[in-house]
Amino acid sequence: YTYVNRAYSEWAGLPASAIVGMSVRELFGDAVYDGIEHRLRAAFSGETVEFDNRVTFRGARPRDIRVRYIPDRASDGEVVGIYVLLLDVTDLIQTLAELRASEARLRRLIQSVPDTILRADPDGLILDFASPRHPDPTRFIGKRVSEIMPGADHEQIRRAIRQAIATDEVQSLDLDVCFDGAQRQLEARHARIDEDETFVIVRDISDVRMLQGELL
Repeated sequence: YTYVNRAYSEWAGLPASAIVGMSVRELFGDAVYDGIEHRLRAAFSGETVEFDNRVTFRGARPRDIRVRYIPDRASDGEVVGIYVLLLDVTDLIQTLAELRASEARLRRLIQSVPDTILRADPDGLILDFASPRHPDPTRFIGKRVSEIMPGADHEQIRRAIRQAIATDEVQSLDLDVCFDGAQRQLEARHARIDEDETFVIVRDISDVRMLQGELL
């Protein structure tokens, strides 16, 4: 090392004055150095090298880093050193992993319930779709909620979605639709996700309504 900035010295856990004059092997140890030696050699031969790596050194917890080696050339083109640009992406990778795990748990939950669940924008455009009756969501994504419910009132659905977004309160609609020539009654609940999206949870209540009618 001939120079390190403050961010690098803080990341390495040593003052810059202690790092300057050390070798990469001395700072990181044999295991890390052996893993990057071929990349260092490529950079000193004139290549720009980029890679992701996980390093553990000086007793610290493992860190995920994104590294770029840029050859430093003299006026005659000879490589006299390399610039090392390092970005610590440990927290970013951990956050992304937690987000993916959370999304996977939510999707498994949605797929396990008997209701059809949509994610829609304020105009009723379907952004995501999950239903035990329809395993292929691509048939429905990009359509409007009213398009997949023949006979449903598009404006009524859009008003319910926008009301849910505006008030942050669940809005319920009873819808009469026709599937394959049969009249069905659906309950659609609209729940705000954020200012641009809602969940629309659709349940077929035809049998319940029929039973209620018979009891009355």
